[in-house]
Amino acid sequence: MAKQILSTSGVLQGARQKDGASEVPKRGCSAANPFHKKVIYCPIEKHANAILGSGKQMVSAMHRLRRNLCVCRRCPAFGECEFRERFNQLIDAVILEINEEWGLS
Repeated sequence: MAKQILSTSGVLQGARQKDGASEVPKRGCSAANPFHKKVIYCPIEKHANAILGSGKQMVSAMHRLRRNLCVCRRCPAFGECEFRERFNQLIDAVILEINEEWGLS
């Protein structure tokens, strides 16, 4: 049965313990104390938080891009812009790949 994971701050994260997670007693707690709580360190928490941080940066960049597209629409070559079409194709391919890899589609 999977155990719920506590973060290093002791706040319940709601994640499930995976293989490779280790239980470490909280600082200042006696291992002999039957009431002491253990903090379970998740081996993927650091990487997941890094990805979420990168995702926030990407969202900010996409917002800036959306504002800049207002200028793009006034361009005389907007309808036939190869760069814009290729960029849209790349974004669509990335979204499709993520959906397939994570079983979201």
